[in-house]
Amino acid sequence: MAVLVRCGCCGRPVPDHAYVCPACAWHLHEHLVRLVDGDLVDELDTALARQAKLGGSGGRHGDEQPLAFGYAASEAIWVLRNTLTGWVRVLLDDLAHHHPPADTLPAMAEWLAYRTETLRHLPEGPEAVDELTAAVRHAEAAVAPLGDRVYVGPCAGELDGGAPCGADLYAAPGAAWVTCKACGAHYRVHQRREWLLDAAEDVLETATEIARAVTSLGRPVTPERIRQWAHRGQLHARGTQRDGRGRWVPLYRVGDVLDLVADVPVPAGPACADCAHGTCRTIRARR
Repeated sequence: MAVLVRCGCCGRPVPDHAYVCPACAWHLHEHLVRLVDGDLVDELDTALARQAKLGGSGGRHGDEQPLAFGYAASEAIWVLRNTLTGWVRVLLDDLAHHHPPADTLPAMAEWLAYRTETLRHLPEGPEAVDELTAAVRHAEAAVAPLGDRVYVGPCAGELDGGAPCGADLYAAPGAAWVTCKACGAHYRVHQRREWLLDAAEDVLETATEIARAVTSLGRPVTPERIRQWAHRGQLHARGTQRDGRGRWVPLYRVGDVLDLVADVPVPAGPACADCAHGTCRTIRARR
């Protein structure tokens, strides 16, 4: 009696006793081709350049780490490079006479895309399909248009099999709940905002970046207000960094700013259901 071999990715029967079915291998091929023929790598580079511009050209003076909002592109590039490099090495060990690809994301993706048939016959094939597909999806999510959605931290749920999820959560304006697209976990937006603000308390950033981040999380404040607090001696710089013009600018602790924001009266009363007016959005965010 013939032994039924099932795909290590989807569980469907495999006709040729490989470890991955042809459909899953083709699915991986299509994901890898997006790195070769599409604009994904260029979009990641653009997002990374924008991040570098926002962060300034100098380093922070202090032990705290930079505010971790909007750094998805650099993480996605790191994950992509490590995943592609790792599986290129696995195949090079198996295919002793093959030459390695150039050390670029498109070149490695193209090299692997032409070898998905080899991958699916390796015992590590299911792992390769899962990791490479997830890396490309992660990169696409990092550059996907977010509109007015607000980052509210990583998911604390679990994926199938019990692995921690950790996917980024983005809430629509005025939404009371947010659902993780990776694992389906549900969270109250207000609680996720409070968690994210607590986690960022010891982070150092410029007045502009702090104002942008905490305002998006329901604690409205302007860069000018932060600088006024510093000028009056209510807020003290905890470090410095160079801006885009090479000038040293002060860095403030997020928690210090939040303490001062808490003493500022906030708008209350009726608000439009979905308008973009700043006051209405602030009231909706605090409900």
